[in-house]
Amino acid sequence: MTIKRFFQTAMVLMSMVSVFACQEKEPEEKATKVDLTGPIHFDATNPQSVQFQIKSTKPWVIATKGGDWVTVSPSEGDANQLQNVTVTAVENSQVEAREASLTISSAEFSQTVTVSQMGSAPALYIDGVTDNAIHFATAGGTVTLNATGNIAWKAEKTDLDWCSVTPMEGAAGTVTSVTVTTESNQGDAREGTITFKYGDSSIAIKVSQPQFE
Repeated sequence: MTIKRFFQTAMVLMSMVSVFACQEKEPEEKATKVDLTGPIHFDATNPQSVQFQIKSTKPWVIATKGGDWVTVSPSEGDANQLQNVTVTAVENSQVEAREASLTISSAEFSQTVTVSQMGSAPALYIDGVTDNAIHFATAGGTVTLNATGNIAWKAEKTDLDWCSVTPMEGAAGTVTSVTVTTESNQGDAREGTITFKYGDSSIAIKVSQPQFE
C-alpha cells in the first residue's frame, strides 16, 4: 500500500466516525417546560392557591378563559428564566360548579389546562323575622321579609287563606323582599305556615293572629 492510498483510507474512516458521532448526538432539551400535569381543582370555600413553574427559550404568555373568578400571576414571562406561576380562585358562593381554562403559549408551544371549582351547599336566609314566627295584631298589618340565597326558592302557604304573601318565589343571588299582609281578624284566632323551599331543604315561618275581642 502506497503512502497516498494510506492517507485516503484514513480520511474515509475519519469521515465515517464523524457521521456516526453526529447520529448519536443527544436530543436537544425541550424549548418550553411546564411542570403541571392534569387539571386544577379548587374547593368552593377557602380555596388554596396552586403553583407551578415555567421555563422557555422564548417569551411566554398565559390566557385565561371562562370568567374572572380565577387569576394567574404572572401571566407572562421572559425567555430563559425559571418562573413560579400562582393560580388563585375566589370563593364560589353559588350552588353550581364552574370551570375555566388556562392556555400557556410560547412560540409554537401551546398547552391548555382546565380549572374547575366546586359549588357551595344550598343556602337561604330569611331576614325580618324573629324565631321564624310572625305575630299579627288583631287589626292586621304588613311584615316585610328579605330572602337571600345562592339557589332559587319558592314559597308555599298552609292554612293561610286569610293572609297574602308576595312574591312567592325568588332567584339565586338576589335579595327578594317578601310582603306578608293580613286584614283585621273578625273571628277566632288563626295561624298558618309559610314554607320557603330551596333545593332539598326548607324554612318554615309560623304566622298567627289572635281572635277578635
